[in-house]
Amino acid sequence: MPKPERDPALLPGTSAGVWRARSGVVRWIAIAVFLAALVFEYAVGVLPAGVEWLTVLALPIVLTLCAIALAQKAGRVLQRELVAGYTTYSDAPGYDLRHPVTGYLFRGWKTPPAPRPQFLLRFERPKAWAKRYPAAPTS
Repeated sequence: MPKPERDPALLPGTSAGVWRARSGVVRWIAIAVFLAALVFEYAVGVLPAGVEWLTVLALPIVLTLCAIALAQKAGRVLQRELVAGYTTYSDAPGYDLRHPVTGYLFRGWKTPPAPRPQFLLRFERPKAWAKRYPAAPTS
């Protein structure tokens, strides 16, 4: 699959929105691993031979710490984005809202933030969003 074109208005490197998404994925994996261990323990009755609860809990704990580190990285990158005048993390008033990967302008800084249900549509493909909600001029 070809890599999407990146708007030069984005800062170099990975955006805060991407770091936030990665943090969320790792967090959900940690929850799934922990719940799978609980279900296995209560469905079967015992853990497999040689496996202790500390071992079972180690992976979710490590994954949770990784998710926290990724969220902190997202926060540091978000600060740099806000200084640059845009955000890929959240729909904040007074800042351009851009797609985390392509940098497509969803909302200019003069336009008020979208209501919550409409804001969730930003996860659609940028071209579909552009047809449905044309961006306001940013000058």
